[in-house]
Amino acid sequence: MQNEGGISRYFQELIRGLSESEISGKILTQNHANSRMSGARSERFEILSLKDLNNPYKEISRLLAQEPEGRIFHPTYYSKNLVEIRGPKTKMVVTVFDMISELFLERKPRFRKVVDEKRISLEKADHILSISRQTKDDLVRIYSVPEEKITVTYLGSNLHLLPSVTSETPAIGPFILYVGKRSGYKNFSNFVTAYSHSKSLMSNFSIIAVGGGEFSPRENLELQNLNIADKVSQINANDEVLAKYYRKAACLVYPSLYEGFGLPPVEAMSLNCVVIASSGGSIPEICNGAAEYFDPTNVDSIEQVLEATLADEQQMQKMRLMGLALAESFTWEKTAAKTIEAYKKIVG
Repeated sequence: MQNEGGISRYFQELIRGLSESEISGKILTQNHANSRMSGARSERFEILSLKDLNNPYKEISRLLAQEPEGRIFHPTYYSKNLVEIRGPKTKMVVTVFDMISELFLERKPRFRKVVDEKRISLEKADHILSISRQTKDDLVRIYSVPEEKITVTYLGSNLHLLPSVTSETPAIGPFILYVGKRSGYKNFSNFVTAYSHSKSLMSNFSIIAVGGGEFSPRENLELQNLNIADKVSQINANDEVLAKYYRKAACLVYPSLYEGFGLPPVEAMSLNCVVIASSGGSIPEICNGAAEYFDPTNVDSIEQVLEATLADEQQMQKMRLMGLALAESFTWEKTAAKTIEAYKKIVG
């Protein structure tokens, strides 16, 4: 389903962590176009191509039936077809990344399908991994999942471990960084609107949006109507270049209405970049006191918090130090260790 993205990164890093903990397994896939697939290979994990393109879950069920007692099947996403998985010897673990589909059901028609498939997947699962306490609480509240069936496994970041790229970023002057997709609940529109209202922000900073694809015609029209088209640019970048933008940015702005975890703030903190973020979802849980927060639904709040924070260098230096210390607690090694702990709960 995905060529690139946060969930792909999660499973790539999880497989690496399991391998380093001397756990072996198989990766069952129909998609070799995924950019994270090569990085997920290891001596301990074999990539197995599924042959039944019409009913892969039937084939997965057959393969699992051939495995010895104590095997775990960990699907990479929700599917109603998980009910086809048979085999009393196999336990199933499902990772829940967020509750965006449930909380913003009216925003996209496809969210209804995600909700239906997630509900079936949760019912089928023997155990559930949640990437934040916020998501765990939402699971309990919305789906009445017993707390003892859920393990919180925070995500990690290793961007700060990558070698620094030698190529220079363009000489663009001070900039505010935005990372990732921009539509819907990501709330990019409120952010750029707040920016356009501030003479101080426009005079001193441009905006660079990394990833998320080129601006759509609708986005370009909005930027033109706000008279900031010449102040906002979009680029695509690999991990090494992204790390360089984090290091050079005045701050990362993360305006999402809700997040199940939110990797960019952790990446930013690990690279000495100030985080100014929404108070929605799990973001305050992850960033704690190392970030400044605004009301993502209030354009004035976004503008005021941005202006006040970026004008206070002493406070920003304090935030950088707190962020560096906090980011050390979010590692993929800890994600793998917590996952192994959950696996052991259900296989004994």
